[in-house]
Amino acid sequence: MKNKAKLILASAVFVAALMLLVPLSQTDMSGGGGIGNSDSDPIVLNEDTSNQSLVYEDVTNASDLETKLEAGTNVKLMGNVSDCSNMITIDNKEVSLDLNGYSITFKNADGHHGIVVKDGAKLTISSSVSTPGSIVRNISDGGDSVIGVYGTNSSKSSLILNNCNISVNDNKGNIGGYGILAASYSSIKSGPNVEITAGYSAISGNGTLEDADVTISGGKYTSNTSAAIFFPSTSTLTVNGGEFIGKTGFDIRAGTVNISNATITLNKEGTIDETGSSG
Repeated sequence: MKNKAKLILASAVFVAALMLLVPLSQTDMSGGGGIGNSDSDPIVLNEDTSNQSLVYEDVTNASDLETKLEAGTNVKLMGNVSDCSNMITIDNKEVSLDLNGYSITFKNADGHHGIVVKDGAKLTISSSVSTPGSIVRNISDGGDSVIGVYGTNSSKSSLILNNCNISVNDNKGNIGGYGILAASYSSIKSGPNVEITAGYSAISGNGTLEDADVTISGGKYTSNTSAAIFFPSTSTLTVNGGEFIGKTGFDIRAGTVNISNATITLNKEGTIDETGSSG
């Protein structure tokens, strides 16, 4: 009996030793396969999180909108914001503004712009619902704009527009001012379902600029008194689609220009105005 017990014990030890030789990756607690399982039941080793949605904070008033954007917080509108009186400055931060189908109205904001993107900052404006949201600025100075983008030679600033409307009006209800000002060391990208309406150019530079790229891939750009797009930059203007309405579609003064699939409509007799645009 003792010899039989010793034999049983030896056998158990031998089986246990064999189990230790089996790689842990070949079995799991549920009895299914590990790395060597079938293609129908894959195991994800490295999950790609690059496409996960951004986290937004809800905003319903001008004070929170200004505070959060300037702090670099992604913002989603949960209602119309109609009483913005201060210029919002986004300085060296990356931030997204989801208009969510609602509107922002700047009433004579203190400064030359409603929103300033500067010193390496990146602002993305879009609307996550099918209805484009809008940004409107009521101004008293015809040279002002809705958004100004300024960078430096070491920190280029950028603005990305998707599914949104931007317009500027003077105090008399007329269309005045500029839509987007692209200053030196800036990048403007405007995608499909974007509409910009201004008294002067919908997108404009100011003088001979350095490194101010403008890329347009669809949308509608209207000037009431000037060229739809004014480009005095020594950099690159790339247009692939879109509708351009004004005394002329494009006023090009410098740089490299590539335009395709653009529809240009003249809305007035071509004359020289104070911006130097000609029709």
